[in-house]
Amino acid sequence: MKMPPHSTEAEQAVLAAMMLDHECALTAKKLSKDDFYHQQHGIILEAIQQLLDDNIAVDIVTVGERLTKMQKINEVGGIAYLSDLTASFFTTANFNYYLDIVKENAYRRKLIVKGNELLKAAYQGTMNEVNAQLQNITQIALDDTKNEYWLVKDLLIETHLDIEKRTLNKGKQIGVQTGFADIDNIITGMEPGDVIVVAARPSMGKTAFALNIANYVAYKYRDKGPCIIFSLEMEGIQLIHRLIAMNAKINLHNIRAGIINEKDWDEISKAGNFISKFNLIIDDTPGMTTFDIEQKLTQIMAKHGRPTLVLIDYLQFILPPRKGMSEFEMVTSNSRAIKNIAKKFNVPVILLSQLSRGVESRQNKRPQLSDLRQSGAIEQDADVVMFLYRDEYYNPDSDKKGIAEVIIAKQRNGPTGTVELLWFGEFQKFASKAKGVIDSGYSGQ
Repeated sequence: MKMPPHSTEAEQAVLAAMMLDHECALTAKKLSKDDFYHQQHGIILEAIQQLLDDNIAVDIVTVGERLTKMQKINEVGGIAYLSDLTASFFTTANFNYYLDIVKENAYRRKLIVKGNELLKAAYQGTMNEVNAQLQNITQIALDDTKNEYWLVKDLLIETHLDIEKRTLNKGKQIGVQTGFADIDNIITGMEPGDVIVVAARPSMGKTAFALNIANYVAYKYRDKGPCIIFSLEMEGIQLIHRLIAMNAKINLHNIRAGIINEKDWDEISKAGNFISKFNLIIDDTPGMTTFDIEQKLTQIMAKHGRPTLVLIDYLQFILPPRKGMSEFEMVTSNSRAIKNIAKKFNVPVILLSQLSRGVESRQNKRPQLSDLRQSGAIEQDADVVMFLYRDEYYNPDSDKKGIAEVIIAKQRNGPTGTVELLWFGEFQKFASKAKGVIDSGYSGQ
């Protein structure tokens, strides 16, 4: 009989760190005794949690005293076992690494329990029971970390840990980076739960801009979780055409027209090899509702893990949740549903959107928040709103040829501003002005 997944050493390291470091001890509030395979370790966790509730410092002495008070000191191996724990693990440097091992093993054990229940239902149960067990399995990943509500003392602990993390990073981006340093410096990265709306008039390059970000994220964060693109307008092959063009620096029109020479084939091969390393999932199913997107994310998460980034192209192509809705009602409903999805899955979502034609009637055609098409809910629900503007599109004699302005018009928790990027339309490629050249993805993203 196989042993359930567990790591005795990781469990010991986590408990030792909690008795050695106050910040590590605070993490105990987020754990359950069921997260530990060994019963004695779950009991020690309970003692640490009680000390935290009573505002008593956590160390080997206080934990020993609390276990004695609980009449469970002998169940954990006595004070000698606590001493062995702290003596064996004298550093907290790898605390998060060990904590992840403990949580992953607990997650696997839950899956095994639910899997056995599914197996039993498949042999003996009704189809309703089978479907219920399948739903339980796909929900484990969400339910494992989900809170329906917070006690303020628990939320204060979470906030304290968050501030501590930001302090340790001292100005570095906490969220997922876009790959454009000037943008990341303003928005400090794309944070879990945020909706980043990228809006523009047609032909400004909003799909290309979002795909440039996905190109960066899917490679840089490939070990963290998948980057997921819901392409409601373009087919998956068309997106791959663009990824090859931007990485191989080959004119997209030539790829689509089949005008490829021997040198181009070499570059396409290199780009394809690079793109094959991406942790990227593309869903080009047409006619999806927000409910469909949520269901797809649940399935993907159960199989591939929590996403690093979700990209939806684009808002106006999402079907209404019910028939008979006006365009205003549809956009309002879908915008708010996307915000709920970002929070539920704790993932940043880039949502592309069209702008109203009102832009065309003004002399200065740079977009404004009032240009967000159909509904004020888009501005309200978005944590960040970015507009794309290329002056040369309207003014052939513009002195900003090859320049795209990324106008950060709204940021719920930070400043606004404008960043200029280089735009290479033939390659569907954006690049930072500071570099002055097009980076080839496979030569070092």
